Amino acid sequence: MLQFTVKTCCDKGSLLEVFPFPKRRNTDKEITFPPWAATGSMDNKLIFWDLQHSSPRCTCDNEDGVTCLSWLGASKYIAAGCVDGKVRIWDSLSGDCVRILSGHSDAIQSVAVSADRNFLLSVSLDGTARVFEIPDFQ
Repeated sequence: MLQFTVKTCCDKGSLLEVFPFPKRRNTDKEITFPPWAATGSMDNKLIFWDLQHSSPRCTCDNEDGVTCLSWLGASKYIAAGCVDGKVRIWDSLSGDCVRILSGHSDAIQSVAVSADRNFLLSVSLDGTARVFEIPDFQ
């Protein structure tokens, strides 16, 4: 697995630079993750990035602006909180939206996965929080 810090351009949605993490002494844990990332924005785009090549791997057209993202555990799926109050589940390999979770009447502020990876929590500007089961995406 690669280790890096990413710097992006908010205006253009382009990957500017990838910086290696400096090796730290006296640590027994390192921050690691697969060589891809995802970004979402108010231009209704969700982009999956190939960080090894510093380029977009897949660009998905979302129905509304993306306000927040959370990977569903170690799976290939990502939850995208949206301005329209929906949470869309995307397959990072195919670029397909595989499920839409509803229940909010205003923009999603945050999405998070439970420690056991069985539940997805969404919080909205409508003042509500919703919990969805996600065992299908493990």
